[in-house]
Amino acid sequence: MNKQDSVKIVEAFWAAVWQGKDFDAIDRFCVEDFVITSGGVDVVSRESFKAWAKQFNRLVGDLQFDVIETFQSEDGSRVASRWRESGRNNGMFGLPAADSRGRQAHAQLGRARRLGGVQRAGQGAGVT
Repeated sequence: MNKQDSVKIVEAFWAAVWQGKDFDAIDRFCVEDFVITSGGVDVVSRESFKAWAKQFNRLVGDLQFDVIETFQSEDGSRVASRWRESGRNNGMFGLPAADSRGRQAHAQLGRARRLGGVQRAGQGAGVT
């Protein structure tokens, strides 16, 4: 079995979707039954994740996304990444839009499937 370069896959995802704002790229990187947990709530399916990502981008104005580090298991089947995001509050987390700057750091752990799709990802503390 060949070793999968999951770091390359995840960092290409960050570059396309969050840094490049190409939300249709989610179709290339995420499997159909993709699940992400954000704020304790599961966002289930690739299409739901695309809608969530577009909404998040609207709620965080001038979103800046910086990768801190990404690493994988020896065979590449599991991958972890840490990143920092910053931007202006346009109503994120249900708060009133204040146009104030904020910054957060996150971690994600996922199971990478052989065809390059990410199966499940968790965000923040209590990563699943």
